[in-house]
Amino acid sequence: MSTTTKREEWSRSWPLPLIAMLGITGPAAFSYSGGIFMGELTREFGWTKTQFSSAFTLQVLLGLIVGPLAAMLLDRIGPRRMLLAGIVPFALGLSLFSQVNGTIWQWWMLAALYSVITAGVIPAAWMSGVVQSFDRSRGIAMAVGLAGIGIATTVWPILVAWLVQHIGWRQTFPVMGIGWALLLLPLVYFLYKPVGQQHHRIKSDAVPKVWPSVWTRTFWCLLGAGGIFASVQMALIIHFVPILLLQGFTLTKAAGIAGIIGIFSIIGRIGTGVLLDWVPTKQIALVAFTLPLVVMWMLVTAHGSAGILMLAAALLGFAAGSETDVVAYLCSRRFDQRIFGTIYTLFQAGFAILASLGPLLAGWRFDVTRSYESFYVLAVPLVLAATLLIMLVPAEKKAEA
Repeated sequence: MSTTTKREEWSRSWPLPLIAMLGITGPAAFSYSGGIFMGELTREFGWTKTQFSSAFTLQVLLGLIVGPLAAMLLDRIGPRRMLLAGIVPFALGLSLFSQVNGTIWQWWMLAALYSVITAGVIPAAWMSGVVQSFDRSRGIAMAVGLAGIGIATTVWPILVAWLVQHIGWRQTFPVMGIGWALLLLPLVYFLYKPVGQQHHRIKSDAVPKVWPSVWTRTFWCLLGAGGIFASVQMALIIHFVPILLLQGFTLTKAAGIAGIIGIFSIIGRIGTGVLLDWVPTKQIALVAFTLPLVVMWMLVTAHGSAGILMLAAALLGFAAGSETDVVAYLCSRRFDQRIFGTIYTLFQAGFAILASLGPLLAGWRFDVTRSYESFYVLAVPLVLAATLLIMLVPAEKKAEA
């Protein structure tokens, strides 16, 4: 694996991961800025927070159906065609939230429409072109693309808060959607040209069947490992501020420390991407998947130490970014690239279900015991199970063993 070859690969395909990074921020816009819109809409329409949040629940449930169907279409027509067809409808779907009139049924209908339209710009579509175009430096290329998640987490809340303050929440929705589309549409049209996908469709009979790949040890080990890890990770992230409040921090200081998670998720993602091209995958996975054990130990023993808790936040963010890279990379290596979109989307659907259970488990244990320590006791074997499953993924190449 020569450095010259890697440089040639990057010089030929460098726009793809950068465009993917920007593209992935679009579908995440509403989710990561939802807290800001929650205050505005509940105040104006008298909704409860549960009524507002029901839109996200509906989107997740519909996404479990629409996402895999969209991914199968993706694997047949290619990412560039799908994205060119999906960017404008997505922007319009996001803009339509500006027409909310306070009727809860309308809110649900707009959420359902948005969930369907978002299928045209799913993360798998952005990452599929990167996977097709990179081989020797695929780890770093995928990491750059997936960094869009961390950027969305950091940028959208700040940008949306500023827009709401200056132009109001109704105008903010179309500014978000149309602004994103105006940036991405020309980039995709002129520069997003995956190798082998520029000038032809993939013939239906050339696309392998998905189900034989699903019924494999590799698929279920990856699904179990990533899903179980995501459940613990999301529990720790969602409850991180409440955990700090119990240790005597003010809300402002707790939120500031929690913000380190997002910063280090980006660092972890890029750093892991670089390592994946040079270090055996399972060695990286072993470190990434066991980091939550260290984080929980720090949370128990910090006793209000800001330094220790900041380090815990950094490690949690690093683990979150690293795990995403490891699973996505293994998915791209272990399964046929022609069905990457479908397989990756099935993983994301499974992860979403399991990730939603972690915060519920942590909240339940706190409600019962008035402490998070019983959750940590339950989380330790879950982390060990996830680590064992990722180690059980069959090695296809010696370098990745």
